This record gives sequence, structure tokens and C-alpha cells, in this order.
Amino acid sequence: MSPRPSVEAQRREEVLVATCAVISEVGFRHVRIADVAEHIGTSTGIIHYYFRTKDDLLEEAFRFVIESARARSLEALDGVTDPEERLLTVIRVNLPTASDHQDWPIWIHLWAEALRDPALRRISVTAYDRWARLIEDIVTQGQEQGAFMHLHAREFAMQLLAMTDGLVIQALISARPAAMKALRPTVEAFVRQALSEPSDRPADALLRG
Repeated sequence: MSPRPSVEAQRREEVLVATCAVISEVGFRHVRIADVAEHIGTSTGIIHYYFRTKDDLLEEAFRFVIESARARSLEALDGVTDPEERLLTVIRVNLPTASDHQDWPIWIHLWAEALRDPALRRISVTAYDRWARLIEDIVTQGQEQGAFMHLHAREFAMQLLAMTDGLVIQALISARPAAMKALRPTVEAFVRQALSEPSDRPADALLRG
């Protein structure tokens, strides 16, 4: 059983959750410390107690989103042993729905800022690499069990991430319920097709070289 977080740790997390909510509402560049404080009914002094500057707060909010998504994925994977189901599980727990966009609006705002901000760029690159490694590890573990033998693990991971990111961004921008509803079956169909590809198809980019 994990130890209970301290009151300070809980309060710090509350500030980060509020920061993410404000980013979703007003965008990354328009976040004010006062808005975060108002969101949780506290003073700006409390926010500065935990985060010296606004940049510190926003960088930690980015890290918080990354770690929350990773923790959600690892928790969902606990006890899932089938290689294909492990891949699908990671997808399912992280795709947005019409009623719950998860952390995706935060990701989109932060990606945009990462183009301008070297610190956020480093965080983003590291996060993306960790996601790729998580998927790559699942594929590699499956190959150790005799599954996915035709896949190149790293290339598949990068293709899956690129396709998922693109589809989610378009669905969120379009704000069409049908586009959001189609996300899961579309991504799952891609995964299942990739996993069933014959190893002698030379034109397929997912195949081993």
C-alpha cells in the first residue's frame, strides 16, 4: 500500500490540477497566477509558495500532465498479459471522448508553446520518447512471447503515436461528436491491421528491414 501523500504534496497537486484547468479554459499564454488562485479559492501567495514563478508553475503543470497520463496507463496495464490487449489498453485509457477530453487540450497548448520555449521543448521531447518506449516495450515483450514478429517495434510506436496525435487534434478542433466517436474504432482498427500484417510484405513500413 502506497503511503498517503503529505498535506503539502496534496496542496501542491491541487495547484497543478487548477493550473491545468485554467490552461484548458484560457490557453497557455493567458494563464495568470491570480486565475489559478481564484480557481481553488486561495491567495496568489500560496501559489508562489509552491512555485516561485509562473514559468516554474507552467513547466510543472506540463510534467504533471505527463506523469498523470503515464500513471493512468501503467495502472490500466496492471494484470493485463495478452500482448495485443496491452497495446489496446494503453490506447483506450488515453483517448479522449465526447464527455472527457482527458489531458489532450493541455497537451495541444503545451506543444504549441514548446516550439518557442526551450525548457518546454525539452520536457515535450522527453515525454514523447517515454511514450514511444512504453509502446515499444509492449511490442518487444509481445515478440518475446512469439507475437508481433513482423513488426519493427520502434517504427510501429512512432507511427501509432503520430496517427493518434493527428486524429485526436483533428477531432478536438472539429468539435464534431462523430469525429470524437470514431477515434477509438479507427485507432484500434489500425493496431489490429498492423498486428496481422504478413511478414513478407516488403512495401509495409511496419515490417522489419
